[in-house]
Amino acid sequence: MQNTLKTILVGLGLFFAAEGEVQSASLYWGNISAGEIRRANLDGTGQKILVTGIDFVLGPTLDLEHGKMYWGAAGSGVIRQANLDGTGQKTIISGHGRPGSPALDLVNRLMYWNNAGSGEVRRANLDGTDQQTLVHGLDDPHAVVLDPVGGQLYWANFGGGTIHRVNVDGTGHTTLIKGLAGPNLITLDIAGGKMYWTAQGTGDIRRANFDGSEPEILIRGQNFPTGISLDVSSGHIYWSNVDGGDIRRARLDGTEPQILIKGQASPAIVTLDLSTPHPLKIQSISKSDSAVTLNWNALMGRAYQVQFKDDLTGANWTNLGGRVTATNTTMTAGDSSVNKPERYYRVQLLP
Repeated sequence: MQNTLKTILVGLGLFFAAEGEVQSASLYWGNISAGEIRRANLDGTGQKILVTGIDFVLGPTLDLEHGKMYWGAAGSGVIRQANLDGTGQKTIISGHGRPGSPALDLVNRLMYWNNAGSGEVRRANLDGTDQQTLVHGLDDPHAVVLDPVGGQLYWANFGGGTIHRVNVDGTGHTTLIKGLAGPNLITLDIAGGKMYWTAQGTGDIRRANFDGSEPEILIRGQNFPTGISLDVSSGHIYWSNVDGGDIRRARLDGTEPQILIKGQASPAIVTLDLSTPHPLKIQSISKSDSAVTLNWNALMGRAYQVQFKDDLTGANWTNLGGRVTATNTTMTAGDSSVNKPERYYRVQLLP
């Protein structure tokens, strides 16, 4: 984190606030064998374990606008929600065997998910109410993805070797591609009109048009490829090899493949946070008697730590209270008993 200094005159004393740059794009994934969700930078550095103790984790899916993530716990038949730092966990959907990571329609406040155990695609409100079955009779459907522009859902039938599409109200169910060997997870390039998927049975990454035409193999020789996600703006595919224990990246045409992260415990679904980076700013600082109040802009669902020191020549900063998870886009912290002529503050975005 790069720090700058901002001088603020408060009362009769000088107070300084150190500010840093917000971490930019991130990569989230679930490790099935370890039962955990992790996060790292897009280059694979800065790994952080966010959630543990999940029985066969499938996810997460991100709601960056509200600072939330969702995942399926296929072993216990639930879909859960948490803040992006892993705090504030709660169960949204229960009693449905082997649910996958849900697709989120944030405009209409809906979620869609596959139930591999019962062969269904289902829908509910984001709080889990008003559950409905849209499609049934499927052969091991894997996680659905949403095309919000076209108003359609896509998924792969792992057992049936097919890729499907349906309208978000459950009408117009169509089989797009047949004869595949273990198609697993799908992601969409909506602007480019392409769907990409992992084929576990043949160990490759493929793509085709939205109607299933012009299929092509992009990357071969993978070890049970599973999760897949796109960064279209930079022209990259990200995917996981569940048996190989690694996460990889390549160009959208399959060239320049590279291993980003090794030594994982069955990494499955891979999800990207490609939100635009912006500087972490202490927006205001004020003093009333011996109390100081700081306000800074925040990313919802992420954790922060306020620190201080009374002498910049000192080696260490002191934590002001504990870590706090942002519940809004502006956060506040107070220092209640300041009796120093100068005090320096900084706010850290935690990993």
